[in-house]
Amino acid sequence: MNNSSNPIIECFCPPSYFGRFCQYYSDRITVITHLDGLKYIYKDHQQLLNITIKVLATFIHNESDIIDHNEIHFASVLNNLQEKQKFYFVYPRPRTLSRNRLYKIRFEAFELNMNTTIRLLAIWEYSIDFNFLPSFRIAKILKFQQKQKQEQQTHHICEINPCQNNGTCYPIINNNDSTMYFCYCVNNSYGKNCEHIDDCSCSVCSSNSLCRPHYHNTDDPLCLCPINRFGPTCHLERKCDMFHNKNPCLNGGSCSVKYDQDALIRDYVCICQAMHYGDHCQYLPGLINIQYLINDINLHSTLASVVQLYNYDFLTLDLILEQQQVYEGQPTYSNIIYAGQLLPSLGFLK
Repeated sequence: MNNSSNPIIECFCPPSYFGRFCQYYSDRITVITHLDGLKYIYKDHQQLLNITIKVLATFIHNESDIIDHNEIHFASVLNNLQEKQKFYFVYPRPRTLSRNRLYKIRFEAFELNMNTTIRLLAIWEYSIDFNFLPSFRIAKILKFQQKQKQEQQTHHICEINPCQNNGTCYPIINNNDSTMYFCYCVNNSYGKNCEHIDDCSCSVCSSNSLCRPHYHNTDDPLCLCPINRFGPTCHLERKCDMFHNKNPCLNGGSCSVKYDQDALIRDYVCICQAMHYGDHCQYLPGLINIQYLINDINLHSTLASVVQLYNYDFLTLDLILEQQQVYEGQPTYSNIIYAGQLLPSLGFLK
């Protein structure tokens, strides 16, 4: 910082460091997780093509104080349903140390639909056993239950609904203790049993988002956005919104949100029809028609054939396999579609 009489230096530290010169490590917990058991909720794989799973992870102190949160998204079109997700939370300073498991992480899984609705699917909670360690890693599989088992657990734990103000009781999937439940509160209520009301703070969130009052330990709420919006209050519209006919993809392609915070200008991916490719499905593929002059002897004695297309690397003198197509027997002709602006320079029939 410039000061004409006394110039000073100020360091802006990332969350993992602190101090005058960012010389100290922050105490933190690293979280690694992924989903399992989606087949119990979505019997037909086609159902997964039009939805996104949003997982809200909250770092909690003393049962109710939200220290921090993180959102991760899983979608079939992003090919990340089985991928492990990794992030970290930073402990507050000064940190409370206790043997009573004061810290825990809660995972809430939501279904984001193309019609902009949001549905809660399941909740998991895990206590931090070794909260005295400056750095700790917790790895958990968020596994969904079979429908019948989840209904039995819900009936056992939530038979007498402890939730107030129209809240809905949900069981904690990884805990069968009858005292362990989660109250899913409506937008203007909060607390363990939705016992508190706040009619003012949720007015900042967009009308079709979910509002969680006091999730930042301040008067500001946490706004959970539907599939077509983003931003702190969910008022920013995404360029991809198939339900409202906002589709930047061309030639019959369909778009899907890819949730890349570093690429908000183009935060979508295009799924193209068979005869187009490109970032916006703007290109026609190359088409190769091959006819073979063969005799009857070769035609009947060949068990299998493969057509391979290669490019040539002039620096390494290597052949680079770009595409191949396998046939039973020997074909009399081949129609090959190549998703590229320039066709490969060499072709082989084996």
